This record gives sequence, C-alpha cells and structure tokens, in this order.
Amino acid sequence: MEKLVRIKVQEDQSRFYDEFVGQLAQDGALHDFRFVYQLLSRLGGRPRHKTGAGRLLPLLKDSDGKPVTSFLQQQRLWLRQFAAIEGGP
Repeated sequence: MEKLVRIKVQEDQSRFYDEFVGQLAQDGALHDFRFVYQLLSRLGGRPRHKTGAGRLLPLLKDSDGKPVTSFLQQQRLWLRQFAAIEGGP
C-alpha cells in the first residue's frame, strides 16, 4: 500500500512542478530568477535556520566512552586526536 501511495505522490508532485514551470514560462517570469527563487523557496517549506531545528553533532565519544555533547568538547577532542596524529605517540 505504501509503495502505491509513494508512486502516486511522486506522480502528483511531478505533474504539479511541470504545470508550475509551464505557467511561469507562459507568464514570462521564468527568466526572473529572483521571483522564481522566492516561489520555489516558499514551496520548499521553511529554511532550517528559521525552524529552530539545528543539526545534531556527530556521535563522538571521549576517552572515557561518554558521548561528546557540546561544541567545545568536540573541538577539544579533535584537537587531541590531530595532535596525537601529527605529534606522534
């Protein structure tokens, strides 16, 4: 059932964007890149920086095996790792 729904949604989206681009071309707005970008960004939803949902840090673990939870801890971990690589054991 999910496969059928996914196929139908993709077909609908494809048809919508074909009609959308056709309408822009008919109106002569297809070459107004700023206007087209604004329309497409509205269709794409809210940008990530405005939703408040940032990216999670990669799951890094310190020498004790605890997950690194802050940017500062992440930077210190990488500093120690690269210092060991470049400076040797």
